[in-house]
Amino acid sequence: MKSDPMIVIICLSLLTFGAGRAMAQAGKRVTELKCSECHGAPGPQHDIAPGFSQIAQYPEVNRQFLESFLAGVIQMPTYRLSSDEKTEVIDYILSLRSNR
Repeated sequence: MKSDPMIVIICLSLLTFGAGRAMAQAGKRVTELKCSECHGAPGPQHDIAPGFSQIAQYPEVNRQFLESFLAGVIQMPTYRLSSDEKTEVIDYILSLRSNR
């Protein structure tokens, strides 16, 4: 049986979209556990750092920028994120971007 290339492309796109959503949800959980003290709900600590929805809208924010940021190129308070958690957080932040 010969497969239709368009159907294969659509199926792969759906799988990728689903995986991306799962990574973004995992990233949201990581930010709630490890980042909310500074990036969380409005309050005295929130003035320290912008919320993730705000960060997502900055024009310079893309995957490479966030990877550099989380690698320590830009200083932040001490935190410990695994490589997987960093990827999940990046996916979460990028999922918050409005269409431009």
